[in-house]
Amino acid sequence: MIRPNVDYHIKHLNIRPPPSSGNSIFINVDTLSDGDIQLVPSVFIHISLCSLSLPYIRDLIQGQLTRRGWLGPEISTAATHLGFSPSELLQDPPVTHRWLSDYLAPHISDLATELGYGRNGFCLSIVVKIITQSPFKYKMLSRMVQQGKTNTEELKSSQKETESCSICLDNLVSDDGSSSKRGVPTRITSSNVFQDGAKPNQQETMTKPQPLSLSSLPDEILENILARLSKWNYPNLSLVSKRFLFLLSSPQLYTTRSHIGTTEPCLYFCLDDLLSIPHPKWFTLWMRPADETLEDEDEILEDYSLVSVPSGRHHLKHVPYSSTVAVGSDIYVIGGPYKGPPSSLVCIFDGRSHTWREGPNMLVAREKAYAFHIDGKIYVMEEDRKDDNWMEVLDIKTQTWSRLLGHGATEFRDDWFLVNVFRGQIYVIAATENFGYDPKEGTWEVVETHECYGHIDSWCEIEDVMFCFTNSGYCMWYDTKSREWREVKGSDMEVLRDTSEHSLAWGCVVETVNHGGKLLVIWVPKYKTKEKRRIWCGKIALEKRHEGEIWGKMEWVNEVLTVTNSFNFLSCVLIMI
Repeated sequence: MIRPNVDYHIKHLNIRPPPSSGNSIFINVDTLSDGDIQLVPSVFIHISLCSLSLPYIRDLIQGQLTRRGWLGPEISTAATHLGFSPSELLQDPPVTHRWLSDYLAPHISDLATELGYGRNGFCLSIVVKIITQSPFKYKMLSRMVQQGKTNTEELKSSQKETESCSICLDNLVSDDGSSSKRGVPTRITSSNVFQDGAKPNQQETMTKPQPLSLSSLPDEILENILARLSKWNYPNLSLVSKRFLFLLSSPQLYTTRSHIGTTEPCLYFCLDDLLSIPHPKWFTLWMRPADETLEDEDEILEDYSLVSVPSGRHHLKHVPYSSTVAVGSDIYVIGGPYKGPPSSLVCIFDGRSHTWREGPNMLVAREKAYAFHIDGKIYVMEEDRKDDNWMEVLDIKTQTWSRLLGHGATEFRDDWFLVNVFRGQIYVIAATENFGYDPKEGTWEVVETHECYGHIDSWCEIEDVMFCFTNSGYCMWYDTKSREWREVKGSDMEVLRDTSEHSLAWGCVVETVNHGGKLLVIWVPKYKTKEKRRIWCGKIALEKRHEGEIWGKMEWVNEVLTVTNSFNFLSCVLIMI
């Protein structure tokens, strides 16, 4: 059943009244036709929050709407205009009240949380506009967007006419992998632009109607269009109108992106600099959209930066960052910091809304724990713990922890090792042997022996291949057949090991990351000033060639942030948004 569009905005806000004033929310509901004609008189309701429970808020709103007689049985004609069928209203009279209260309750709960419910009193005034949808036009437009066409009969019966047009989306939409030149817009030519036109025998006597604009599309269709664009365009698009800002700020947009498979990898950093900021701070790597790339084959793009992320200071001072793991668009922060007090706390950072929430506590308080996400579970193990509480696992779906036994782990726990996920297993590179933990079997076993890998500080997996960087700036990949590390070929890879001040050679490799199938490396160059250090980042496209060689092309490399010499790098996590 088609439901009307709902738009709301804050008309008045006072977030610091005296505590005795409580938490008051005034809601003005306007019910309009698609021609902005008032269907029923405006309804003004008032609720006082004593809880953020969604059922509680829904009951408050529904009770007020019922008492005010909004869309009651005596005005069911207006309800049918909004998309509620007569049979539906007859079988379930409160359906309109319940529908609106179901919509408003989570939004009001989120607003109250942001305003500091429980710590501050507030008085909030909201204007809600409900606008009818034309069922036939909605279905036709939906089918047109999904299929890219419509038939003549539908066009005639909708009383719409068409004309040829050209739509230019300058630097908004990229193609399916191949890169266009920077500054060249993507142009879409269409032979069908819909207009609410007059009947054929009236066209000579009436003024030619205006083309249908994007803003006249239903929210569901416009949201589907926005969900297909790169999220890096969202800040600019949010300036188009209040409606665009509302849609781009809605959690539903990111749900749609997930459903239609248009999520993008987003890199988040956490830094600590005690001399300049009192709390650890999150940053995200800001990139240009995919169609803004290089003008010639040999140019290396240099236009990327780390952008500070607002993440709630009152959470940051309580959260350690020694162990972080990505689960979809969430970042799980687990346990206590290195050489800090052990902790069983789990905090979850939502990369879409940049808000924190609490997760289920671990069974054992830990410090500097490793955490890995495999098949819907988070596996945690503590580097310096030697007893049977070394490992435990979180089932993400049920949010429950279980203890695991580390059978076979005693062979490497007392020595140097690096650990990551490789081919669906927790994979440990130790001094002379590699170990794998099979989650299904629950045991560690030696998967191969090797010579000492003294040059590895960080490694990642891309398409079942391990990649790392040496201290001298060489990018290497591990050949499992010959059991040796081999160099990634490519002439422009030399930029990482030249003699410039930003060279990776003999600098500090902070992290290597699988960024959507490409290799991202973050490092701090060896050269530094007395007060400042610079964080650099580079992105490499990889290609497997004949005779088992792997070649790399440097897509971009540049400085992304300047910090003081006292900074600490705490975390680097890739999430999908």
